[in-house]
Amino acid sequence: MNNLMNDRLSRGEAIGLILLLALHTVVLPLGIGIASVFSPRLAASGAWANFLYYSISFALTFLVGGRFLRRSFDSLADNISAAVKCILLSFVLYYALTFAVTALMSLIPFLQEGNPNQSAVADFVELEKGPMIAAVVFMAPVVEEVIFRGCVFCGLYRKSRVAAYLLSIAAFSLYHVWQFALLEDVRMLLYALQYIPASFVLCRLYEKSGTIWAGIFFHMVINGIAVAVVLGGV
Repeated sequence: MNNLMNDRLSRGEAIGLILLLALHTVVLPLGIGIASVFSPRLAASGAWANFLYYSISFALTFLVGGRFLRRSFDSLADNISAAVKCILLSFVLYYALTFAVTALMSLIPFLQEGNPNQSAVADFVELEKGPMIAAVVFMAPVVEEVIFRGCVFCGLYRKSRVAAYLLSIAAFSLYHVWQFALLEDVRMLLYALQYIPASFVLCRLYEKSGTIWAGIFFHMVINGIAVAVVLGGV
């Protein structure tokens, strides 16, 4: 049985989330970057800049998509056991795909330098644990799932399942590295490959569970594990 999708975006929600997509992925990063030029304190603390970035998007996510999140939570409550099963199976698939992609990327010499986004997040976590845990573990999963799965994937799914997968995966993967490619080296776009497993699994999890909250909780756990690994190595 195909569990997707009880979630339906109203016209107003769809327009609002599209605007939020543009705001979160392009406008806010550029705006905070410009603000950092005029604010030495903000420029000196990438952790607090990230906290500010996700705090704004988090608030806007509930402002624009609060009703959508409430409806999807009702779907979770109605099928909690099925959602938990989907989440557990998703961990197996995620780590298997991550292992395969990591092995593939090890064959590309340039990629031995390390993912710039992951390195930046690790540095910020070590410097400012509190705000980064709040941003990475709790706020980012809500914002990113609503935007990339709720808006892009859910919005396209009924028109084309293939397009929904491809565009959601591409947008989510490029979102994590485009600034590094623009400001440093265009080859850094190749690091987008590392985000394909998570993006694919999150799309599939939403499709199978029928609730955006399954992906949110899965995303929180994955990010939480990554932060714990960083803190464990400090």
